[in-house]
Amino acid sequence: MCFEISTKRADEAVIFADMPSYYLFGQEITESESNERIMLKETDNFIHAVELLPPRLRSRVSDYKHAEEIRIRTGRKVSIVLPDGEKRLSENALPSDINYILDSATKSSMHSSSESLKNGYITADGGNRIGLCGSAIIKNGVVSGLRNISSVCIRIAKEVYGISEPLIPELTDEHGPLSVLIISSPGGGKTTLLRDLTRAVSDRGYTVAIADERSEIAAMKDAYAQFDVGSTTDIMDSCPRSEAIAFMLRAMSPRVIVMDELYGEDDCNALISAIGCGASVFATAHASDKNDLLLRKSLVPLLQTGIFRKIVCIKKEKSGRSYQVESL
Repeated sequence: MCFEISTKRADEAVIFADMPSYYLFGQEITESESNERIMLKETDNFIHAVELLPPRLRSRVSDYKHAEEIRIRTGRKVSIVLPDGEKRLSENALPSDINYILDSATKSSMHSSSESLKNGYITADGGNRIGLCGSAIIKNGVVSGLRNISSVCIRIAKEVYGISEPLIPELTDEHGPLSVLIISSPGGGKTTLLRDLTRAVSDRGYTVAIADERSEIAAMKDAYAQFDVGSTTDIMDSCPRSEAIAFMLRAMSPRVIVMDELYGEDDCNALISAIGCGASVFATAHASDKNDLLLRKSLVPLLQTGIFRKIVCIKKEKSGRSYQVESL
């Protein structure tokens, strides 16, 4: 089954055929209320992203309110990724620009973000994620940090209320939520759909636990989630996912476990444990389609266990994004 959903602009209506309902904290809301919340959240996140930039770049970027990413590369034109393509500005990025962004994102405390820095990212206010490239610092054969950072990608977090609602009948049965793997190419909107699916299931009364290793799904700050992930959701933030899942299975008795971007053997083993305890799993993975997914050798053993009952494949179209549900 395939749904086409227009998400090209934040201020356009998100329209679902035969499924007009939207939910917020378990209560049905109107489409206009949903779109108003989308606009407010996306505006806030865009403002947070612009505030990370040095003053000389802020005024140039602030006009592109529908930006999805802001890319800064030392010695090259600053570029803005928009729904309909990439726009290059006239300004070249300087090393001082990147240093300013890092100081802004870490509140001038790079040490406090050292754990995420060695993994190539920082999570900033609003859930915006900053990807980094530079020279790796290697200690005992392991990356322990980055220096001489030369590229920054500020990904502006999106929250789209109700985007998962048309998919719910396909992703549940009479016993409740099924285990679901969401796939797309990078930047396809996997986390956005995962977040809203989490909220929708949680607000229907199912206990949900999020293993949010990179603080990207809920974007916790001062013990509060910066995104609406549902009224019956518990969150383990900034913890290795295999350990977070084991902890939450022991302590929180979740009906659904949520995690982003499967990639290693530890993730696979943790998910097998979750299924053995009776929990369903929502997860994402990089793959353009089902065939591409099967080429990822690290995930094949997990797929062969039959853990995932459904795959949702996201495709970026000119009019927005389409969502195709397949059985495994």
